[in-house]
Amino acid sequence: MRRPAAQNIDLADLLALHVSGMQLPRGVREFVPFPNQRKFRCDLAWPAHKLCAEVNGGEYTQGRHARAAGMNSDYEKHALLVLDGWQVFWFSGSQVKSGFAIDILQRWFASHSRPLVLRE
Repeated sequence: MRRPAAQNIDLADLLALHVSGMQLPRGVREFVPFPNQRKFRCDLAWPAHKLCAEVNGGEYTQGRHARAAGMNSDYEKHALLVLDGWQVFWFSGSQVKSGFAIDILQRWFASHSRPLVLRE
């Protein structure tokens, strides 16, 4: 049986929709923070704030983020982002669907009202 289209939405797109609905600053989907070095992408990013939100679906199906190669790549991306001054939130698909992820982002933006100045 085919699921309704609303259930087939990408989890990062769903988080972006939640962000829009809460009137938070618009994030950039599939942002590439290191274009000349690595091809890592952030699911949803706010470059002016150096904030990245990663959504890891498949937590119950042994998806990419639950296997060794995917986990190692995620850990490497996280380490490089942190070394570059980024703050990274990791959310499961369940946390996006339950509203936990948007609550955390709302709280973050409420406590960080001004963007960071990026170095050239």
